Amino acid sequence: MDAEWEKLRTLKRPHPVKGEGAWDEANVREASSVRDAAHAEGKTVHFGRIVELCHEKGSELALDDPERKMKGRSVLLGDHVKDQDFSWAEFCELGSSPPSMDAAKALDAYGSFPGYTVKTGDAKGAYTQALLLGAETWVTLPENRWPKHWHGKFHRPVVRLILALYGHADAGGFWEAHCEEKLLSIGWTRLAEKWQGVLWHKKTSSMMIVYVDDFKLAARHKEHDALWSSMRKVIDMDPETIDGRFPGCSHERFTTSVKNVSSLLDHHPLYHPRQKQGGASSELSGTASPAVAPVARIYDKNKNVTVVSYNMERFADDCVNVFCELSGYAKDKVGTAPTPFLEEANDPVAIFEGPPSKPKKGKPAALAAVPKGKANVSSELSETVVACTGALSKIACKVLMKIMYIARFARPDLLRAVGVLSTMITKWDTLCDRKLFRLIKYINGTTQWRQIGFVGDSPEDVTLGLFSDADFAGDKVGQRSTSGVFLALYGAHTFFPL
Repeated sequence: MDAEWEKLRTLKRPHPVKGEGAWDEANVREASSVRDAAHAEGKTVHFGRIVELCHEKGSELALDDPERKMKGRSVLLGDHVKDQDFSWAEFCELGSSPPSMDAAKALDAYGSFPGYTVKTGDAKGAYTQALLLGAETWVTLPENRWPKHWHGKFHRPVVRLILALYGHADAGGFWEAHCEEKLLSIGWTRLAEKWQGVLWHKKTSSMMIVYVDDFKLAARHKEHDALWSSMRKVIDMDPETIDGRFPGCSHERFTTSVKNVSSLLDHHPLYHPRQKQGGASSELSGTASPAVAPVARIYDKNKNVTVVSYNMERFADDCVNVFCELSGYAKDKVGTAPTPFLEEANDPVAIFEGPPSKPKKGKPAALAAVPKGKANVSSELSETVVACTGALSKIACKVLMKIMYIARFARPDLLRAVGVLSTMITKWDTLCDRKLFRLIKYINGTTQWRQIGFVGDSPEDVTLGLFSDADFAGDKVGQRSTSGVFLALYGAHTFFPL
């Protein structure tokens, strides 16, 4: 904690501000005098408090993992900032726009092309490399950090905050603007307005994403050193490393031959032509379908491809642990399931382990006549199930939000199940309890599953494909259909889901 504090006190301020330190300790004033001056000048001034926190970084990792460590940090309490009138402060609300998961996957694919590698780097104290703009912000320091000459002289001393300290509502936006300005000055340009934080270096044909303080660069082998060196001249950064973990997901890269991934390449659209493309035409029921001549494979089984495996095994296991911790269910009794869904051959609303509980006074008597193990497809039953609050309703949101991250990043097989349950948060019923437990059982049995992508072609030989489909009235309650899309980069020797 002492080292972190001293680092903030001695930080070099960016141009054009002179001096050092995240706050101006040399210009200390009584809070009341700053407030009186603001009233006299008719300007807005913010008041906040700096506190010291100690937390465990990488708590989801194994106990012996070097990335799991205790970290001290001094932050501004952003939820306790008020103005000169003791009203809650109003901020610029700049917000920050980190790159999407699609962008991160696209960079992984780009970095897998022949001759390219991917490296990552961190900015040192990213936010405090940017100036704090907007309304003046004056902060109180922890009393144990006061200089000796403050004691007995001040009642509530405050100092001007100069840099965008972590915790300030606009700190992320100020850092993002500062970082982009510096990168644009050395030859980087925005790749697309839709993809914030994704940059392109035209001279070297390199791609980079900036996720808060994490930099991930895909470039040719020979270009990396020069590109990282140029960035260090305008941004204070740690040494770069080979891509391994970003963000919260372990990336495992290796090479293998096409014959080991041919089962995936066999799904190439070229090998499954539709009717307009020369495929089999639909025939009347009861007639034999004409034989379709197999399409010759165009891939070379002996060619090598670069594979990226997204390993979120620990995170998946943590999803199960969180559920067990919050629900009180013993993990060794969770078990496994072959699919993330309940059997919904019948109306899913009517799936019960046994008969439903007796209806309350005033409810239709027909609801009490549901025989054990039978499905009663009635509107009254549907209404009763919806009205009954499930036992897991209070923990459902936290569990689903955790599952949603792994589903979106590396486990698309979970997307449909978690997506449906997330629409039931405000109307959680006993059937949702069963569906969530089924999903947890499925995850518990598939923690080692990984999403992979591989590239074995040059950029000009791959295609971007968007595949779409929909079920028909898959929602048995509302009779609504659900559509979905799948975006992937593919070629003769390439398949990379985005």
